[in-house]
Amino acid sequence: MRGISTFPVILALLALAIAGFFFLIQWTWAQGKGAEKASMFAQKLAEEKYKCLTAVAQGGAVVVGGKQYKNYTGLGCYVDPNVVIVFDVYNETR
Repeated sequence: MRGISTFPVILALLALAIAGFFFLIQWTWAQGKGAEKASMFAQKLAEEKYKCLTAVAQGGAVVVGGKQYKNYTGLGCYVDPNVVIVFDVYNETR
């Protein structure tokens, strides 16, 4: 009676190791892209907040970032000649 060949078992383990390595690389890349997008969004949000907080009212219009608007709605903010609203929301998980 002959023993069971280990070649198929080794081949299956090698295939699983290669697939696991591929998925690990793909997951790491996706995490980096997600962090990059989150950082870009946070930067854009900070820029819009700065624009709204430095807006200047002139007569019936408002100047935001060097451009004149009747009213300005940005990312997380609203400005018109009478009011400035900035949404500053923090999600805190405990």
